[in-house]
Amino acid sequence: MHVAVTAEAHVRATHAVAAGGERIIVRSGSFFFQDFRKLSYFTSYPTFGNLIGRTKSVDAAAELGIPNVPRGEPGSTKDIPFLINLQTTKAEELLGLTQMPPLKDIVAESVEDFKARGYPGFTA
Repeated sequence: MHVAVTAEAHVRATHAVAAGGERIIVRSGSFFFQDFRKLSYFTSYPTFGNLIGRTKSVDAAAELGIPNVPRGEPGSTKDIPFLINLQTTKAEELLGLTQMPPLKDIVAESVEDFKARGYPGFTA
């Protein structure tokens, strides 16, 4: 979840009388950390997304000369069902929060921040 959405939810909750005493789930959805790894590849190296499928290598990133961004185990979660889906109805009705940034945008913003800070594996 994006920190700006968390902050907005807290501010709105302090102004919404009906939100008092309620436990509110602001964001729902399932993901695997592998999803983050894949998105960080695509975000860090935009040409990588265009090159997938053009190489037979198990480690396409290494073959394409992409440095040390953790790749995890591509494809390892494709047959695993998501088991939890929480209701965000209170966030929508009490706080008016209906639009959430997509995961790919959150990861893209994080990667840009990591690059700016010079974190290992992310080059500016």
